[in-house]
Amino acid sequence: MRALVRGFDAALRQAQGVFEFCDDKACLFRLQVTRSRRDLLVCQGVLPKGSALVEFHLWNEHIPALHLHAQTRSGHAGRDNCLLIRCMP
Repeated sequence: MRALVRGFDAALRQAQGVFEFCDDKACLFRLQVTRSRRDLLVCQGVLPKGSALVEFHLWNEHIPALHLHAQTRSGHAGRDNCLLIRCMP
């Protein structure tokens, strides 16, 4: 069953253009280059409809399992924060 789900996931990623930008096992994100469907208000002004965007997708297989009895919430938050910082280019 796991192989079937992974195969389906790989097919969806390929069809949607989602890709790994990093081979680090601690990286939590995949990327997708897409276009805005409408004008977007940003700090510097407005991005017009059709502007190139990068979407972040969680890389589920790289998210550590949550063990409720092993750590406190703050322990998980600290670990997850380190993983986020580590995967940013």
